[in-house]
Amino acid sequence: MGIVQPGMPSSVRKALILLIVTMLMEIGRKLLDPSFAPVGLNVPLPVEVVSIIAFVSVFIAGIANGRRWVAILLVVVFVPGTLGAIWGTFAAVRLVLIIWDTLAAAVNIAVLALILGSPAREWFRKCKAARS
Repeated sequence: MGIVQPGMPSSVRKALILLIVTMLMEIGRKLLDPSFAPVGLNVPLPVEVVSIIAFVSVFIAGIANGRRWVAILLVVVFVPGTLGAIWGTFAAVRLVLIIWDTLAAAVNIAVLALILGSPAREWFRKCKAARS
C-alpha cells in the first residue's frame, strides 16, 4: 500500500500541502523569535525544529494513508494551537510577529476546514472500509 490512498479528494491534498506550510511557519516563528516557548522550557533550537518536523510528519503520513483517527487528533491538537496563535497575535510586540501569527492561525483554520469537509469525511470512510 502506498502512502497516498487512491481517490484522495483535492481538499485532502490541499490540507496536506497546508500542513507542510504550517510546519514551515512554525519553524519560521521559532527562528523569528526564539524566546517564543512555553515557560520554563529551554530546548535547543535544532531539537525544536526536528520535533516540529517529526510531529507534523506523523499527521501528514496518517492523513495521506486515510486514517480518520489522525484527522480527529489533528483537530484536537490544532484547535488549541490555533487559539494559541491568535492569542500570540495579541501578545506579540513586533509587527512582523503579529502578521506571522495571524497568517498561521488562518492556515490552521483552512487545514481544519478542509479536513472536516464532507469530501474528506467520505474519503476517510472509504479508506476505512477498504482496510476492513
